[in-house]
Amino acid sequence: MKKQTRFFFLFCGLLLAFFMTSCIKDEKANVECDIEDITVAQEDLITYIKIDRNRATVSMKRKSSNFEEEINPTYIVSEGATYTIENQTDQDAVHIEYVKVTSEDKQYSKTYTVIYTPTEIPEYFGFEYWSLDGKYEKSYEHGMTITNSDGTTEHYPEIDLYLWDSGNLGFSAVASGKGAKDYPTFSTDDAHSGSKAAKLVTRKTGTLGASLGKPIAAGNIFLGEFSGKGINLMSEPLKATRFGYPYDKIPTSFDVYFKYTPGTYAYTGETFTTREGTPDFCAIYAVFFDNVKAKAENPLNIPTLDGSNVFTSSSIIAIANLHTCDNAEYRQWEKGTDGEWKFVNIPFKSVDENVDYRTLIDPERLKKQEYSLTIVCCSSYYGDFFEGAIDSELTVDDITIHYEK
Repeated sequence: MKKQTRFFFLFCGLLLAFFMTSCIKDEKANVECDIEDITVAQEDLITYIKIDRNRATVSMKRKSSNFEEEINPTYIVSEGATYTIENQTDQDAVHIEYVKVTSEDKQYSKTYTVIYTPTEIPEYFGFEYWSLDGKYEKSYEHGMTITNSDGTTEHYPEIDLYLWDSGNLGFSAVASGKGAKDYPTFSTDDAHSGSKAAKLVTRKTGTLGASLGKPIAAGNIFLGEFSGKGINLMSEPLKATRFGYPYDKIPTSFDVYFKYTPGTYAYTGETFTTREGTPDFCAIYAVFFDNVKAKAENPLNIPTLDGSNVFTSSSIIAIANLHTCDNAEYRQWEKGTDGEWKFVNIPFKSVDENVDYRTLIDPERLKKQEYSLTIVCCSSYYGDFFEGAIDSELTVDDITIHYEK
């Protein structure tokens, strides 16, 4: 009886081992063939990376004579997949690689066009182009003009620049079932010129948002990136707004056309109570800062500002703010424009009013893009503190940056 029992268990063990081995052998290889991320030899040169279905744009600080050595890219691809660089070309200031990614099962492949380009903030933004990123919209610039060191320019119509971002990604956590126009930031046909403009609306975040002390989500759009990398997005949402891109010019002012309608009530994030009769007002401002200093101050070691220090960082050199500019009419408009488009030119001012900010800028560091610029527009001025009026609406269009020439 004991021998039969031992034989039975031995047989079962062998049978189990056989099935486990069969399962391992029969496990299907991965069929995905995507580029998931891109790194370069000098990681701090990357400004942003945008990866689409078969196309990627890597925006970098302006290249030097040994640009290809500085890039030396590594492509992070789908699990088990492999890649080969099929071809590469240089078009003056732009480096392009054609990267073929093959799935683990060898049955599928995809060739990406990867464009490495210097970071170039255009002088003008018309908000004409929008793409659907999941369920919400993102604004981008179609075509890129690069200014060479000798002052000549080159235009690349095939390059799309995703310089603007918003807090839509954060709102998506409470936006189940909502369409693109139900998010805080989206495109509108109500444009000052052209066919599109950016519309920003302060939304209620519902029961979940209120329970977390974040009852509202103000519509916003800014030069920079909204990212949850390296942080807890629910507990540190302000740090998700990474403001600014490298800029090699000295900004003097910026123009913007806007219309604004404040909501009726203001909500405070701490108590979720209404302050009847308290009007909301919008935010439109730009910040010029030292990105090397900003990186040294940033716990994530990135050369950007965020919602927690965009007005207080010691790296800030100058601010252009609608709310603090000298013209009283400007400040009145930010509390409502009666449905009319208003034009404002907002000048940059030194943080220290006794110092001309232009004297603080090192020309050689400026050429190396060691300074950055951001522009921020928001439907509620204190939206970063989750205070604002539900249904406050800010529409912006035709932003032009002026700089010393």
